[in-house]
Amino acid sequence: MRESRTITGVPCRFLGAEKLGAGKTNTHKIALPPYFGSVRVMVVASNGRAFGSAAKEVAVKKPLLVQATLPRVVSTEEEIELPVTVFALEKGVGKTDVRVSVNEAFSVVGPQSRSVVLGDEGEQVVTFRLKAGRQTGIGKVRVTAASSGDNSASEIEIDVREPNPYVTTSEEHILQPGETVSVKPLKASGTARLELSSIPPIDLSRRLEYLVRYPHGCIEQITSGAFPQLYLHSIAECDEEMLQDIDRNIKSVLSRLGGYQLSNGAFAYWSGGTSPSEWGTAYAVHFMAEAAKYGYAVDRTTLERALKYLRGNTFDNPLTLAYAQYVLALAGTPDRGAMNRLRERSAQAGSDARWLLAAAYALDGNRKVAEELTAQTAGTAAPKADPYDGTYNSPERQMAIVLMTQTLLGQREAAFRTALKMSDILKKDKWLSTQSTAWMLNTLANFASTGQTGIDARIGREPIRSAKSIASMPLTAPTEVRNTGTGSLHLVVSQSYTPGKGEEAEAASSLKIDVRYRDMNGAPLDPRSVAVSTDFYAVVTVTNTSGYERYADLALTHIVPAGWEITSERDLSTVTYQDIRDDRVLSYFDLRSGESKEIPIKLTATYKGRYYLPSVCCEAMYDNSVRALRKGEWVEVVGQTPAGN
Repeated sequence: MRESRTITGVPCRFLGAEKLGAGKTNTHKIALPPYFGSVRVMVVASNGRAFGSAAKEVAVKKPLLVQATLPRVVSTEEEIELPVTVFALEKGVGKTDVRVSVNEAFSVVGPQSRSVVLGDEGEQVVTFRLKAGRQTGIGKVRVTAASSGDNSASEIEIDVREPNPYVTTSEEHILQPGETVSVKPLKASGTARLELSSIPPIDLSRRLEYLVRYPHGCIEQITSGAFPQLYLHSIAECDEEMLQDIDRNIKSVLSRLGGYQLSNGAFAYWSGGTSPSEWGTAYAVHFMAEAAKYGYAVDRTTLERALKYLRGNTFDNPLTLAYAQYVLALAGTPDRGAMNRLRERSAQAGSDARWLLAAAYALDGNRKVAEELTAQTAGTAAPKADPYDGTYNSPERQMAIVLMTQTLLGQREAAFRTALKMSDILKKDKWLSTQSTAWMLNTLANFASTGQTGIDARIGREPIRSAKSIASMPLTAPTEVRNTGTGSLHLVVSQSYTPGKGEEAEAASSLKIDVRYRDMNGAPLDPRSVAVSTDFYAVVTVTNTSGYERYADLALTHIVPAGWEITSERDLSTVTYQDIRDDRVLSYFDLRSGESKEIPIKLTATYKGRYYLPSVCCEAMYDNSVRALRKGEWVEVVGQTPAGN
């Protein structure tokens, strides 16, 4: 058995055990990836009673070797200088022809081949200019070097991305029986989908894509990304590929939750955090309990520890306490004493807490008390939703809690009226937080699954018949959709795309962003032209300009051009959490009224070329009215200026 593994960052290759007779010799051939240097070969032998081992350093070399390097990502329409190092590991290699070839993601600007003469051992660097096309995907670059006596090749695969974040737009139609409508993709670029539903439209494709693409990774957001996918197959037609994606996404989140759990059983807001997220814990346990119900393998130890935390905690916020009681009842371990104590003071709790407590009683089989609690909310306005109260609250989530409880109690007519209100919100081009979006999709899916009327339609020449409420499919060209059934159908066309470079709209709503660039001595530096190999800082200053409001859970997204390399280490001196990736730094923090915070990032200009510096954006993750955006611009990494100039 031949097997490749990585042990503590070092690639290893195992050939497996083979029998060797007494006095016999055997030879093994090992294929290595493009590499030169040395490897350590180790052999372990045993006859069942005794063991022996031997090891030897073996040089890996050949007369000629070529090595090309590129950044880890590149953006569409950028130009990049490709450095290629040609190594002569023996004397007399002589004239060597170096050639570059690319796939459709790139074009070569200028010569595609160059020649060098390698007399002695050593190395020479040649460069080629590449330009990325307008389409995203995987770019492939192959460089070959050939001399009279040897040849070598180097291959690179690189992501070609759009630097700006995705934007999704949609349009809606209502089709009466026998009616036909013509639809087409909404934009020339991006991905469009067509969604038909026999229930009030929820724009499932657009809203779900928003959750899945959301770039931040706290306990609430990773849970929100997977939670609605539990219910998709029960209300929507899903092909095999979609079912596999759903299964993979749900299992991925379930496997990650343990990294957020603290010693007391609670979940932290960020992986590796030290403080419990009370609502986040109840939310994650809610997801785990539902996932187990749908047949997913849930780590019982993680779940039991989290349930114990919820059971043993008297949360200060009545809404969190009510949610904990609902989750405990859902998991089959209701805390009736805590439920009754909260019920006694329910008049002081908000109506949303009473709806959640009613749902807990309904799950525990006490319908009478549940209905009494919901009756108390009649004619009572929901409390003003505060997105900074630690529960990520919103009017939309309050509405979803009501629908969940109405569905549990079988209040079909009232639930239908609530579902219509929620549908009207979801189908509009209105921003919703991840928490609001997930709760609305979850509760609407559960409501829809209790009384589906199916779909009967024709798209182009293809009939669409389903017993489920939603059918979704790609839309690649103009087509006609006809309602061939007896009830009205809702049709939504949604499309995700990225705004063109320079088309971003600057914003400064209750926040202000300032970005300054400094060299290592603190002197100002112009980012539009930076010499290669220069180390420098980008310093982002975010200011709360509201005058009176404290903002929590702010997210700063700082994406850097492909020709710059992030060399910072994570710094938590001014932020709550920081995530450093190949091409961006995500920083999370709170700001008091009038407060400013500086977030510096150390960078190195590594690859000559022309690149797009994406926009820098800061926003409150649960309040879209609080955001600021600094527009992007084109920048260059240029050659070093000769000394004395």
